[in-house]
Amino acid sequence: MKRSLVVLLVLVMAVALYARKPVNFSGTWQLDMEKSQLADARLWLDKIVVMQTKDSLLTERTYKTENWDEYPFTENLTLDGAEHEITIYDMPRKAAAGIANKKKNIVITSEVTFWGDNGEVTIPNTETWSLTEKGKVLSIDYTTVSQDGQVSGKLLFNKAE
Repeated sequence: MKRSLVVLLVLVMAVALYARKPVNFSGTWQLDMEKSQLADARLWLDKIVVMQTKDSLLTERTYKTENWDEYPFTENLTLDGAEHEITIYDMPRKAAAGIANKKKNIVITSEVTFWGDNGEVTIPNTETWSLTEKGKVLSIDYTTVSQDGQVSGKLLFNKAE
């Protein structure tokens, strides 16, 4: 009897873990500049509006410059790792998103191509999203590789809505 109860309990826990829904990142998120690592950026992600469904991620990102000019763009990605292409201000962007780490994170890989002083330049980027402080803070760990080398940091966003 005891053994049957233990086996049943283990099965219930396994089903519960397997059926766990991914974390939902939906909301309006505002950058906390004081707590974020911007790596001397001249352009940074200042605000992000996220609408997440079971299988897609729609984001409206607003970037700011050191002159406080805003550059928004909207991107719709599926969460199955498929690559999607858009053009942002004459710069092609390829991106793919997926759920990771036992459905606790979203990982987005992307590359943006533009014309630099020496011709075409492609900049790859990886973002790992997670929620902290009971879902009130969106943390994005990022790594970008450019001609100047690799830059990594962490952006922290407070939930506005």
